[in-house]
Amino acid sequence: MKDFLSGWDYLKGQSFAQAERVGMVGFCFGGGVTWRVATKMPELRAAVPYYGPPPPVGELATIQAAVLAIYGGNVTRINSTIPAVEEAMKNNNKIYEQVVYEGADHAFNNDTGLRYNAKAASDAWSRTLAWFGKYVSG
Repeated sequence: MKDFLSGWDYLKGQSFAQAERVGMVGFCFGGGVTWRVATKMPELRAAVPYYGPPPPVGELATIQAAVLAIYGGNVTRINSTIPAVEEAMKNNNKIYEQVVYEGADHAFNNDTGLRYNAKAASDAWSRTLAWFGKYVSG
C-alpha cells in the first residue's frame, strides 16, 4: 500500500499527471493490495481487484472508490468472501459491481500461464477499461 501511495504522491508533483484522477487495478496478491488501498485512500476514484482477497468486511465502509471486483468461478477460497463483501458494500451505499467468470481459474488473465482463459480475460479487461473510463476519466 505504501508503494502505491508513494507513487501517487510523486505523480501529484508532475505537471503531466492528473493525480486527482486516480484508479488502481491489481491481480492476485495485487488484487488484495488494491482492496486495501481502497480502504485507506479516499481520493481513489476506481478500483478493480482481480481475484484478490478483500480486507475485513468492517473496513469496507471506508471505501470511496467505485469497485469492480473480478473473480474466477473456480476459486472457492476467495469466492467464499463474495456474499459478505457484496452485502457490506450494498449496506454502506458503495458503488460496487462484481463479475464471476464461471469455469475460469485464479490467474485467468495471465496469458503466460496454464490457467489463461482468453474469453474471460478479454471480457474482464474490456470491463476494466470501461470502469476506469466511467469513474476515473469521466
